[in-house]
Amino acid sequence: MGEKSVRSILEDARRIADLALADDREAIRKMAGDIGAMVDALVELRDDGKGGTPQAHSLGRAINGKLKELSALVNRAIINIERTGAQGPAHTITGKFDQASKWLSNLNFDDKGVGQQAVKAILQDSRRIGQSCPPSQREDIYDLCNDVEQLHRQLDDLCRRGMANTPQAQEISRRLNRKLQELKKLIERALITRVVDDFIDIFTPLKQFTEAVYAPEGTPNREDRFREKSNVLNQFSRKVSQTARNVATGLAPNKRLAEGIINLSNDVESMTPQLISAGRIRFTHPDNKSADEHFENLKSQYQDNIEKLRSMVDESVDSVNFVNSSGSLYSYLFIAFK
Repeated sequence: MGEKSVRSILEDARRIADLALADDREAIRKMAGDIGAMVDALVELRDDGKGGTPQAHSLGRAINGKLKELSALVNRAIINIERTGAQGPAHTITGKFDQASKWLSNLNFDDKGVGQQAVKAILQDSRRIGQSCPPSQREDIYDLCNDVEQLHRQLDDLCRRGMANTPQAQEISRRLNRKLQELKKLIERALITRVVDDFIDIFTPLKQFTEAVYAPEGTPNREDRFREKSNVLNQFSRKVSQTARNVATGLAPNKRLAEGIINLSNDVESMTPQLISAGRIRFTHPDNKSADEHFENLKSQYQDNIEKLRSMVDESVDSVNFVNSSGSLYSYLFIAFK
């Protein structure tokens, strides 16, 4: 129950981060990610029977300290939103680009800084998405982000000096808008590529893990195979969850779908250690009926969640872009996704 509570806190913090101003959002996400990794390490120690060791106790204290820091970050984010009285960046890339475009089309209009916040949020989201892309695609995204950042800095400087109406500011505004549109298309293509790669097969990792859990005692390399398939399932869950969260911010057509994907992604990622732990108990006690039922229940819930997640991601992917990006794979993927 303690582990579930910590993971629930992290999910809530990430949801708040999605509504926060740019600087606060990034700080909360980083802290939540750090705590999640520490919790995974503590769970692994517990599952190995090392929950009472000095190492585990030290890690537990560190997590407790980080949770207090996370609480402070969340409180600061809420205060900053209330203090500015401004609408924060939109939930999706499309919404953020709309906010940025409105600002760029009328630099003199007082939008309480929403347009500039949107540009900063776009840069953060784009660079985060770029981290999971192949090197060539990542480099293109980063280069375009650098161009946008440089133009935004120049424009911000002119606006601060009361020169928003000058021809120079208007020209920079047009160039920045064009660069943002280029970045939007690049991000969309990158996300569709990730969807094709990561969601093409959502069944094999769970199937192989289940086979490892039920391997009869005395099977050669039984323990090694269980550890291997546990790691594969854990890595798979993290990968598809991160891709889905990126899709939520980059492709989801509305707030409802974006929030649904984020919530379900967090559920999939947070329940994976629980499923692996239940599998370990069933693996260690193959004749225990309760262990068997517990594992089967978690496995069924995990499978339902991962299928729902794929369906929601599919809903966010524009069909025309999907056909263009997937090429000859489309016929197979259409069946897989539907």
